[in-house]
Amino acid sequence: MMNKFEYLYQKKQLLEKEIAKNDLFKLCTKDAIQCVMVKVGMLYSYFNAGEHNKKQQYIKQLIKTNATNVDEITFFQESLKWICRWCSEYCVVESNYSGEIFADQVYELMGLAYAYNEFVKFSFYHSKHIVNYNVYGNYIQFEHINEESYQVHELYNTWIRKNTEKREYWNCLTKCSTKSGFEMMEVIHRSDFNFNYNFKFGKFTLKDYEEVSVALNNYVIGKMSNNLMIPGIAGVSVWKKKDLVKMLVQESGIDEEKVEEMITFFRYNTEDKNADLSLNYFLELDGGRILFSEAIFHMQRPATNALRILAKCKSELYDKEQNMFEKEQKNRIKKMVEKRFLVANNFTKAQSIRSGMDMLVYDKKNNHLQVIELKYKIPVESEMDITNLDKMLGKAYTQLTLAKKYVGEHEEILEEYFGSEYIGITPKEVDYFVITNYEIGTGVNCQLPSPILLENHYMQLMQQEDGMKLVQKVLRDKKKGMGGEIRKRYSRFSLIDFKIKIPETLMRLSGDIEQNLMI
Repeated sequence: MMNKFEYLYQKKQLLEKEIAKNDLFKLCTKDAIQCVMVKVGMLYSYFNAGEHNKKQQYIKQLIKTNATNVDEITFFQESLKWICRWCSEYCVVESNYSGEIFADQVYELMGLAYAYNEFVKFSFYHSKHIVNYNVYGNYIQFEHINEESYQVHELYNTWIRKNTEKREYWNCLTKCSTKSGFEMMEVIHRSDFNFNYNFKFGKFTLKDYEEVSVALNNYVIGKMSNNLMIPGIAGVSVWKKKDLVKMLVQESGIDEEKVEEMITFFRYNTEDKNADLSLNYFLELDGGRILFSEAIFHMQRPATNALRILAKCKSELYDKEQNMFEKEQKNRIKKMVEKRFLVANNFTKAQSIRSGMDMLVYDKKNNHLQVIELKYKIPVESEMDITNLDKMLGKAYTQLTLAKKYVGEHEEILEEYFGSEYIGITPKEVDYFVITNYEIGTGVNCQLPSPILLENHYMQLMQQEDGMKLVQKVLRDKKKGMGGEIRKRYSRFSLIDFKIKIPETLMRLSGDIEQNLMI
């Protein structure tokens, strides 16, 4: 009799056996990828002018799901990721296929790929003891093991991300109040490059790429503004490589060598089985030509995705540069907080390596101390990234325990970190918590209320008159200040000969924020 892990693996193998029969894989890898790029370009061009409800209806039909909402960009990115991996694995070396691959075939495969991604994701979570499952007929129903913690953590991630995106959008609009629509789009595009540190990618830097990325974005926006919907052309363009380089050099002011390096960096490698079309928007064709997927480029967060490629393909270089982001995070928080509170400076060597004590913030008026562990992570991408994030945060929680022990054993903690002015003074209240930049994980390794906040939320709270108290209140609240009622339902996904049901959590927020959050 198969155990639960073997059962899921067998289902995955049988599913992939059926997927491999798709006509797309009768082409060679490069031809298949080119076909997908062209068909996706057309679909994305239609979507740009489409109504939200109609797009949702169409996507759900492709996926064969009753999910409350399917994020449009996630649909494109996750489905393309798997289709490209299947192309690398299933496509023939030399094709003699004479049939035509129609757009609907590609779109239906995208729907299946998205549902497949949900199955693979939850199967992986099962292997990491994040979820469990039961089988009911041809249904596999997944459940989170630490459900309450998971719900709060995922809702909090969504809540803060949505509010942050909203603020960034309105800030851009404010900056663009006197600008044209075209200029406004450029400001919005540049907003993703909001880093003080100029990350190095080899021959070019993040600032270099910003200028080239803006040039590409201006080209795409200019083309979209013409409202031309020509089959086989919409959403893609084919360039002679030398002409593309020339255009980008002229429009960006970046020298030719760096531009050529960028084209190589963002080129889809058909020989790499782990290549991801949602990140790499150039495809090298015969005759010195380059296919540029305008659709794939336009659905990206340019700086974030560039860093993902660097972490994936040049991990040593990324690891070398990663520490600078962590320093930037600390300086950014410190600059804001020290306007009203004391922040410990000039750490000794012993203090700098002390667990769980990356930053100490002190409210002199209320004798209130914050002991903070800082963690920085590029936006998570895969299930492995998510579990690695959980592992990193689990370590951070352990570090907080050590920090609490140290502070408890040293009554002179204020004197040690803030100077002789505080001899004999013991903090009345102490909060121990983690601050991270993007997501707070799945909550699998902690109980509620969890001692963690997102950087943007922390800074927003600390800017208020009673910032320290507000932070404390959120940390002691199981729902992290979100309020509202949490509801649970199941999303169904059809996968050829079986179906899966995965938990979907919804929350209606109370107070001034009237909206539904869905995960």
